Amino acid sequence: MLAAGMGPVDARPRTYTIRSRNQANDNSLRVLRPSKAARRVLYVLPVNPGVSYQWGDGFETAARLGLHERHGMALVGPSFSAWPWYADHPENPKIRQESYFLGDVVPFVDGLFPGCKRLLVGFSKSGNGAMQLLLRRPELFAAAAVWDAPLMKEAPDQFGMAEIFGTAKNFAGYCVPRLLERRAGEWAGKRARVALLGYDAFREHMEKAHVLMERLGMAHRYENTVRRVHRWDSGWLEGAVGMLDELTG
Repeated sequence: MLAAGMGPVDARPRTYTIRSRNQANDNSLRVLRPSKAARRVLYVLPVNPGVSYQWGDGFETAARLGLHERHGMALVGPSFSAWPWYADHPENPKIRQESYFLGDVVPFVDGLFPGCKRLLVGFSKSGNGAMQLLLRRPELFAAAAVWDAPLMKEAPDQFGMAEIFGTAKNFAGYCVPRLLERRAGEWAGKRARVALLGYDAFREHMEKAHVLMERLGMAHRYENTVRRVHRWDSGWLEGAVGMLDELTG
């Protein structure tokens, strides 16, 4: 792993380059510290590969809103060489997104912010990623906020999923409904660690995920009444991070 910094640490984001055998090419990692010591690290999970921002830039939006200062969180914006579904391909060693994130990105960020709680926020495919990461590795992440994501997908048959998951068998290990059912017993009666809120394209998915969590007795925050444009900068991110602050403050 190669990490090269650019820019001052205290006022503007610092950009690192992360080299990993689990990715097809080097990827950038942006980090923005609050002016006071960070108590938590917020991973703003991207929807696009590389540095393309078809649906806006979540990291830039969070920084512009001053969410790092308001909540005492370090902002982290990772990037991926392929469309990020936050999964490991069963055959292609250069599409091992989960291994890259957990094995390269998180340890590097831990070195910058030791002992801080790790939080996740995402929408669309990165909303699924936030849930997958939290449910698969609950010992690593404290909470996740999800907006307008296809959480109830039962097969990798849309949105470029097949290119990343590879097979239905591999996808089954990342399927959010199955992961919720797997964690239900240990999470029942425990504090909420998930916030589900808002929609554009995936209202039904968000509603059904809420219903499933209710049935399984898994505490969570839910607000799905407001429709917004399917972008990072359509007004939902501030409330999502506010919920994470309440869940982990």
